Amino acid sequence: MKPGCGKTHRSCAIRCISGGIPAVLRMQDARGNLNYALIVDQNGESLQDRITPYLADQLYICGELKQVDDWLVLFTGLGDDVHRVEPWWKDQMVMCH
Repeated sequence: MKPGCGKTHRSCAIRCISGGIPAVLRMQDARGNLNYALIVDQNGESLQDRITPYLADQLYICGELKQVDDWLVLFTGLGDDVHRVEPWWKDQMVMCH
């Protein structure tokens, strides 16, 4: 997916996830290293409609990160354990003064 962020990515991701493709979390550490993890609920099931309000936003998500075969998988309840840092539309807002 190019671009892999922002409004264009959000609309595409909603369609893909609604169609059954698992959501993926792009993670960046303090050194700028990137990694990716599938996001599932605590039972390993798809989050589908529960994740769509957060797509393309910068988030803090609490959960249990596990290595499953060649994948990192984040198991989360996606309730009080998710917090927005910045929404995808932040840089597109027009502020009136």
